[in-house]
Order: sequence, then structure tokens, then C-alpha cells
Amino acid sequence: MLHYVPAPQRSRGRASADVTRRSGRIVGKDFVFEESGKSTLRFQVQDNGALMLTWTSQDQKTHRRARLRTIGLPTVIGVTGKQQ
Repeated sequence: MLHYVPAPQRSRGRASADVTRRSGRIVGKDFVFEESGKSTLRFQVQDNGALMLTWTSQDQKTHRRARLRTIGLPTVIGVTGKQQ
């Protein structure tokens, strides 16, 4: 069983975090979070280490895709001066 918690978000200049706990499973090479009455999240591991996220609405009529990748700490704080 897999669980995820979304990262904190900013709203009107204030940090806030809504915590959602979802249960999922591994299907092939994908991580799938699919529960009755909720939207579906499918994370597909790419060959380059990135994740492809597919969000599907509860009614299955709307889909969104995003490519996710890690951000190296030196890039975030500007230590190396290079962007990845």
C-alpha cells in the first residue's frame, strides 16, 4: 500500500498545507491512487528518472498530465550557477 501527502502551498502570501492521505497500489511500473468517489492519480516512472503524473477527475471526463522531475538543492539555492 502506498500513501502520499501533497506539499504545502501558498495562499495569499501565507503558507498552508491541506493534508490528504490516499491509498494506492503498484500496477506494472506505475503508482496508482484510485479510490471510489475521488479523482485518480497515476505516476509513471520515466527512463530518465522523471515522473509523468496523470490526474483524472472523479467523473472520468477531465484529464491533466504533468511531467515531474527532482530539483537539485544547488539549483534551488544558486550554489553552482547552472540550471538543470
